[in-house]
Amino acid sequence: MEAVRHLEVEIAGYDARYAQASQAYEAARTRLAEVRERIATNTVQLKVTERKYVRSQAVLADRVSAMYRQPQPSQVEVLLRSGSFSDFVSGASFMQRVRRQDSDVVTTARENRDAIKRQRTQLIADQKEAKEQSAETHRQVAEVNAVRIQRHQVLNSARARLTTMIAVEQRRQADAARLAALRSAEQRISRRARDDRGPSTSRSPAIVPVSTTTTTPSTSTPTTTPAATTTPPNGALSAIAQCESGGNATAVSPSGLYRGKYQFDPGTWSSLGGQGSDPAAASEAEQDRVAALLYSQQGASPWPVCGR
Repeated sequence: MEAVRHLEVEIAGYDARYAQASQAYEAARTRLAEVRERIATNTVQLKVTERKYVRSQAVLADRVSAMYRQPQPSQVEVLLRSGSFSDFVSGASFMQRVRRQDSDVVTTARENRDAIKRQRTQLIADQKEAKEQSAETHRQVAEVNAVRIQRHQVLNSARARLTTMIAVEQRRQADAARLAALRSAEQRISRRARDDRGPSTSRSPAIVPVSTTTTTPSTSTPTTTPAATTTPPNGALSAIAQCESGGNATAVSPSGLYRGKYQFDPGTWSSLGGQGSDPAAASEAEQDRVAALLYSQQGASPWPVCGR
């Protein structure tokens, strides 16, 4: 569970980095779109301004050419050519309008020229910014992909670690179940052994009836029937010891329950009168003695696997 919590924290960190990189990418992409849109608008405006400037230049050229071919008369000339004062005023007004028109043409051409300069400067700046934003967008894309790959690698590694941990846990549970089954079997065997031994009793002495033809009564000697024992066959205990512990008098099972050369559990060892509380700490001769005693009482049944 601690490993799972650590993994969740690590994945949350990658998710946060991925979200930040995605936001940065979206922001860079939005700025790039705005700059490109501004470039498109500025390009159209620049083309329109350039056309206006060309037209104003053409008008100005035509006007300069006309003035060169036919110079404008001075006010004295207009006065001399006028037949009346009203004609003079009309001619003077006409000349003022012409001069204003010429001034407007020049002003328009100048404004168009200045506008072209500004728009071209802005266009160059926008193109530079677009290039920078494009590079930033590519960098953010690379960052997003890198975070995504790292997150994927962490998930794959975590999946492998979790699979291993699950397998270990399943083996542990299986070992625990087998251990519980062995303990249950051991308890049943111990109960059966106690039931089989029972309390030790002696038979009553047999009384021989008095003979009617003799005067001296005769009695038989009291006898007791010994408990049934099983003698281990030659090499049986040695084979059991090799199977259980490889003949190692100090061997201890992985669970710590079964100990010594014959893998006694402490309860069975104590019930048989073994010296000390730990079978693995007793001498090998003491272990051989207790194993022979157990075999004499129960045969090979206490070793269900190695006693076959």
